[in-house]
Amino acid sequence: MTRHFTAGTVDIAHIDATRDKVLSFSESLEDLAREPDAVAWIDNDRFVTANEGDYTGGSRGATIFDERAWALWDTGNALEYIAASIGHYPEKRAGKKGSEPEGVAVGTYGDDTLIVIGMERANFLTVYRDNGPAVAPSYVQVLPTGVAPEGILPIPQRNLLAVAAEKDSAEDNVRSNISIYVYGDWSPAYPDLVSVAEAGNGNAPIGWGALSGLAANPADPHILYAVPDSFYAESRIFTVDVSNRPAQIVSQRVLKRNGETVDYDLEGIATAADGGFWLVSEGHPGRETSNLLIRTRADGTVIREIKLPDSVAREAKRFGFEGVTATGSGADERVYVVIQREWNDDPKGMVRIGVYTPANGSWGFVHYPLDAPESPAGGWVGLSEIVALSDDEFMVIERDNKGGPDAAIKRLYTFSLDGVTPAPAGQTAPVVSKRLARDLLPTLAGTGGWVLDKLEGLTIASDGRVYAVSDNDGIDDAVGETRLLRLGKSTTVLAQR
Repeated sequence: MTRHFTAGTVDIAHIDATRDKVLSFSESLEDLAREPDAVAWIDNDRFVTANEGDYTGGSRGATIFDERAWALWDTGNALEYIAASIGHYPEKRAGKKGSEPEGVAVGTYGDDTLIVIGMERANFLTVYRDNGPAVAPSYVQVLPTGVAPEGILPIPQRNLLAVAAEKDSAEDNVRSNISIYVYGDWSPAYPDLVSVAEAGNGNAPIGWGALSGLAANPADPHILYAVPDSFYAESRIFTVDVSNRPAQIVSQRVLKRNGETVDYDLEGIATAADGGFWLVSEGHPGRETSNLLIRTRADGTVIREIKLPDSVAREAKRFGFEGVTATGSGADERVYVVIQREWNDDPKGMVRIGVYTPANGSWGFVHYPLDAPESPAGGWVGLSEIVALSDDEFMVIERDNKGGPDAAIKRLYTFSLDGVTPAPAGQTAPVVSKRLARDLLPTLAGTGGWVLDKLEGLTIASDGRVYAVSDNDGIDDAVGETRLLRLGKSTTVLAQR
C-alpha cells in the first residue's frame, strides 16, 4: 500500500429519504460519507466508485476520481431519478440508502468505454459512456437484472456483459440468476415505460410502480390510464402517452374523497361515459377491508363507493376484485368486475364475474371456468383483468402466479354474454364459455430475460390497438421490470382464436 485518501462527503437534494409508501422527491441529505463498495479503473489516471455505504454513509451515487484523489464527477441524485423514472425506485429502502449502487465495472466496446453501475436494491444496471477527464460521462441506458445484482463482468472481446443477481427465494418466486447482454447499435429492448419530470418539482420524475390496471382514453388513441396497487399510499391515476417509445407517464392525478387522499388497493380502471373513471379496490378479509367498486370524476374526486351484496361479500377470500370494464351510458350503462380466484361458495375451478347496473344499483353474476394449473411448480390460476370488446363480448387475462422457468399460463381469453342472463345474488350463476385469443407466454419470454408472473392490465385503445402491462410489485422481492406490451390490432389478436 503506497497511499490512501478519503472518498469525501456529498450533499444530495430533492430525493425520497422517507419510507412512507409515497414516492416524493422533496427531501435532502447533507454531509453523507460516500463509503464506496466497489471500484474500477477507467484508465491509468482515473477510477470510478459505487458508493453504496455501510454504516452512516452511502451517497446513492457513483464518483469518478483521478489518481490525485480529486473528485472529477459525481452522479448526485441522477441514479435515484433514473430508478424512479423507469418504475424501479425501491420505496421500502427510501429511508436507508435508496437504490444502493453496489457494483461497478468498466469495459471498452469498440470506440466506447462504458461504465456499468449495479443498483442492488433497484434491480438494474446503469450504463454511462466515458468522455474523458474534461467532460462528464454520458448516460446511455439501463439494463434490467435479477433481484440484487452483485457481480458485473464485461466481456468486450465477445461484445458481452454478464451480471450475477444474488437473491434466491423459491418461496417468493425469485431465483438467483445470471443475465447476459450483447452490445450493438440497435434500440434498447428495455424500458417499455418511463416517466417525465413532474411539473413544479424540478427535474424529479413522476414516481411510479406496481401498475395493476390499464384503461384507454376513448377520444385519443395515444392516451392510456394506469393505476398502482396498495404497495403505495395516496392512490392515484397515471396518464400514459403511448405515441413514444418507450411510452411516457406524463401526468398523475391523486384520488381524493371529501378533500382527503385515500389509500385503496386499486386493481383495475375503466373510463366512464361522462369522462370520469370506474375503479376497483381489492378487499382482504384478514385486514377487514371490503372489495369496492369506485366511481370518480375526471379529476380523481371519489363520488361513490359501491360494495357487493352482503350475501356475496361474506363469502370473500383473500383474492378479490381484480379488474373492471364498462359499457353503455345512462340507463344502459353496465360495469363488469372480475374476482381473481374462487371464493368460499364458488364451485371448484369457477370464478365469479359481477355485473353492476348503476341506474338501479343491482348486481348480477356469472361464473367463468379457470384453466387448471400447468406449472411444474404448482401454484394457482386466476383472472387479472377484463376489457369490453363490445356490449356483450369481453376479453380477460388469465394467468398463473409463477415466473421465470416456472411460468406456464399467461393467456388472453374471450367470452360472450349474448343470450346469458347474470343471476342475482343467492341464485345459481350461469357459466360462460371461453375461447383462447392469444398465448402471451412467448411474448413475455421473447426478450430472453426473466418471465414476469404478474400480467395485470389490459386495454384496447380507440384505434383498436391492444396493450397489456405487468405489475412489478414495487421492487419488493421482485425483479422490478414493467412490461408494456403492444399486442397489435384487436382484429389481429382475435383472429388467432
